[in-house]
Amino acid sequence: RHAEDWRIHEIAEHFDTSQRTVRRRLAAAESRARTLLQAGGAA
Repeated sequence: RHAEDWRIHEIAEHFDTSQRTVRRRLAAAESRARTLLQAGGAA
């Protein structure tokens, strides 16, 4: 949990953006990946 927070902090600094933006992007990418996996599993 703490390691994840630190990684998000590092990513935010690297891309000069807020941690909230990084979390939002990660959540969006995660749900997209989950949708693709479910679609692939059904096919």
